[in-house]
Amino acid sequence: MKAAPSVRILLALAALWYPASAQTLPGTAPAQAEPAVHKPLYRIAGVVVDAVTGDPVARATVSAVTTQTRYSLETTQSAEDGHFQLKGLPAGKYGIIASRVGYQSTAFAQHQGFSSAIVTGEDQSTEDLRFAITPSASLQVHVVDDFGEPVEGAAITLAHRLRGAGIGDLLVPRTYPPTGLDGTGIFYMLEPGDYYVAVSAHPWYAMHNAAERKSSSAPRSANPTLDVAYPITFFDGATSEANATPVQLAPGARESITVTLHAVPALHVSIPALKTEGINREFAPLVQANLQSRF
Repeated sequence: MKAAPSVRILLALAALWYPASAQTLPGTAPAQAEPAVHKPLYRIAGVVVDAVTGDPVARATVSAVTTQTRYSLETTQSAEDGHFQLKGLPAGKYGIIASRVGYQSTAFAQHQGFSSAIVTGEDQSTEDLRFAITPSASLQVHVVDDFGEPVEGAAITLAHRLRGAGIGDLLVPRTYPPTGLDGTGIFYMLEPGDYYVAVSAHPWYAMHNAAERKSSSAPRSANPTLDVAYPITFFDGATSEANATPVQLAPGARESITVTLHAVPALHVSIPALKTEGINREFAPLVQANLQSRF
């Protein structure tokens, strides 16, 4: 069936229009996709060494972290010769942290709470770093009594004195689990510095008159020579914090000290029962316990 003359004219016009519309209009450049912009990536590399001996440190974990949030962006491990490299880092400022068993977790060029950031970018030298990390120290504390016998169950507190950072000296105490049968406490992974050592314990042979503490009219039945206690004792032999001698731990040091406890007559202090009117019954026993003490 033949198309009507008017239909054939429309089809012919359409055939002429579409090829022309696909061509670029005069005076305009063809549209092109913008090329992707690839930002250059950089590398931080160097060698991890022992801060005391200068020897290379193998198998140290080295991380690049953001300077603000300390979020880890890239992590690697040093080779047997201590060399490491952190690759694929955009231009920016990074903190570098290294850690290994037997060493303190150390930031690059760390000193008294401050460290140096590494800046990557064009013309920045970041591939020949010497990263010194500090070996941890350890301390062995032997606790003995008047007879030179080990004291079991002694609680040892180490107070680390921190200096600098614009806040003056600051003591950071930490109490460790009681000593065993050998009366010895061993403390590893300590940051180098000054430590005050305090020991508290109870003589195993001490006998206190419980009845006397409850009533002042009760007969005295305890042997006075056995009614004794150990005062809190600091190294070296002091019983007051002001006279305590600090233990100085150098990087990588393995120190051992002895603290001797001397029994003294016990002092008993009795505090009258607390009136609990107006105090929630649930918390009254807790308040009462906090106000009672025995020396």
